[in-house]
Order: sequence, then structure tokens, then C-alpha cells
Amino acid sequence: MKHFVLATFVIANGFFSTNVSAMVICRINGKEVSSTPENFTGVMTCKHDDGKLNREESFVNGKKIGRQVMITFDDHRIESTTDTNEQKTGIERKYFPSGKLKETNEYSKGKQQGLQHRYFENGTLISKAWYDNGSETTRIDWTEKGKLYRVECGDKEFFKEQGDLCGFRGEKEIEFFNGKGEVVAKEKYLNGKLLASSAHSGKDTIIDTEQKGPNTRAIIVKSKKTKTVLAKFQVQSSDGINFSFDGSSEFFFEDGKIKSKSTWKNGTLLSETEFYQNGKMSVESKFSKVSEKETRGQRSYYTDSGLLNSESEFLVNSYDYRQYGYHASENYSTQSIVNRYYGKDGKMAFEYHYDKDGNLKNSRELLKSGKFSLKEYFPDGSTKSEKVE
Repeated sequence: MKHFVLATFVIANGFFSTNVSAMVICRINGKEVSSTPENFTGVMTCKHDDGKLNREESFVNGKKIGRQVMITFDDHRIESTTDTNEQKTGIERKYFPSGKLKETNEYSKGKQQGLQHRYFENGTLISKAWYDNGSETTRIDWTEKGKLYRVECGDKEFFKEQGDLCGFRGEKEIEFFNGKGEVVAKEKYLNGKLLASSAHSGKDTIIDTEQKGPNTRAIIVKSKKTKTVLAKFQVQSSDGINFSFDGSSEFFFEDGKIKSKSTWKNGTLLSETEFYQNGKMSVESKFSKVSEKETRGQRSYYTDSGLLNSESEFLVNSYDYRQYGYHASENYSTQSIVNRYYGKDGKMAFEYHYDKDGNLKNSRELLKSGKFSLKEYFPDGSTKSEKVE
């Protein structure tokens, strides 16, 4: 025996929730009841005290069998059918408050089995999907204007549109489209795990991602126009959210020539070499961890003819691990220790030393006489002493 007297709904909206209670009165053959009779067969209709339908339930020998109707708290109507085990079977239909069809689902033994159709209120199809034993296996989505938006392919054909777009690929693929019907991103899965993905990054590049291990991804950035590889590198993550560079990385000019090479370990840059477009080295950098909190770097700059132009030693203060730009390794802040500058003859012309706070401490300057001018400085930058050696 089932009792039906009061219905209470919880409406969640943003940062607060509201309980809305309304008296629900149930009737059988027009007679008000507070519960279903033993072994009842027939239809019970329940309405709110304002006369609006709450639900309509069919029973056979005390079990909910047959046509079932429910009105949600936001006035959407759901019509379904239950079998002798009181489980959904056949087609379930959901309607907008306006009465227009919102969604259809096919059920078998209480689980979604077969096609699902979802609609905008104007009647345009939003999506078409196939469910197997309660799990979605493939899906196609459209915009309100009827433009293809997303395709999730299964491993075999379940309905015509999916077969036409996907074929039979073995792996599960998802494609995303823009309003022009152009593919803007792809993802490939096997046994529920992401194998690879590809996405257009802005107007000019495509990013391909391949899963190399549980925590490692290989990234390839290509020119959208020429398909030339612009970058190749690996990232790792322990939580799937925050990524850091790991292993080797290479960045290229639009013509395919090498632009830079670098080596990373667990998000820490170990070395990097940058090149001019003529193939000659422009910058060479090396890094070493002095202590848990201190990393030091050494960097040499060269002219496009191959001559040493300057050198620097510095402290590395912080990295931005998730920057996938052309110079990902340059996204760190530094503090100078020593800077040296060289003349065209290869001789050192200037040398500057800095203290732990980044203030200029002393300098050496090569004079025309071949001697060096040595200077020491106060923290405010003024000259403390000067001599020639």
C-alpha cells in the first residue's frame, strides 16, 4: 500500500536553494485516496491543490505497470511505460512546458537501449545518440540553426547519420565543428581512454595531442595553412589538470627549420639552444639546481655570423610550466649575477657583477689602452670606488 499526500521539491539555483511544498491530492475513479489499495489495478491521478497535474500512474495488481506520466517541478512533462518488473520499457517522451517535444529515449528492462533524440523548442534536432545497456556509445550534435557541431563515433554503425559521418573505425572518435561545418577539434579514445586529440588553436595553428602513458602526453603544433610542424614537446601531469614540460622539446620556423631545442625534467629546464633562421646558433642556455630553492642559469648570445656577443649568469626565480608557445622555456623570471659583453675581435669589453638583491656590485670595462677600468658601486648605483689595472 502506497501513501501519497504531500509533495516537496528542492529547487537549486546558483548559490541558494528553496523548498517549495504543495498539497498533492490523488484520486481513483474520481474518489480521493490517501494510498493505493492492495492489489489495485487501474489508474491513479494526482494533482496539486491548484488543479495542475502532478502525476498519473497505472497499476496492475498493486504494481506500477503500463503508462506513467510525471510533471517535473519546472513543468516539463515526462511520459513513459513500465513493464511487469516496474522498469521502464519502450519509448519515453519528455515535453517542454509549451507542450512541444523535448526528448525521446528508448528503454529496455529499465536501461536506455537504442536511440535518443533531443530537440530545441523550435523543433530543430539538437542531438541524436545511441545507448547500449544504459551507456552512450555514439552521438551527433547540431546547432539551433541545424549546423553540425559535434560527432562522437562508435566502433560500429548504430544509425545512418553516424555511419555516413564515421564509418567503422574500431576506436571511438569525437569531432567538433564550427558554424561553417569545418572540423575544429578531434579526440580519439580506446576502451574509454584518450589516445590522441587535435584542436585548432586560434586562426593559425592546430594542436595534436597523443597519450604516451598514464601521466605523459606528446604535443605537436602545426600550421593550419601549411601543416608544417611548428613545435614538438612532451608534458606530464600527476592530476590530469596541471601539466609541466618533461623530456625534449623542439620549435620550428614556418619554413620547417629548427628554431629552438630544449630539455626538461619534471618541469625544470635543463638546457636550451636557439637558432637563427640561417641555421646558426643564436642563444645557448644551461641550467643547474644548486639547492632545493635555487637554480642557476648560464646563457651565451651569438651574432648571426656565429661570433660570441655576450654571456650571462643568473638565478631562475619561477617558471610557467603550462605555456605552449614558441619559447615555452623563456617563461621564467631571472635575477642577474654576472653579465659579459664582447667586441667583434672576440675580446671581453664589459663585465658586470650583481649582489643577491640584483643591485650592480662592480664592473670591468676594457679601455683603448688595453687596461681595465674597475668600479665598485653603492646599492643606490652611485660609484663607490674606481681604479685602472
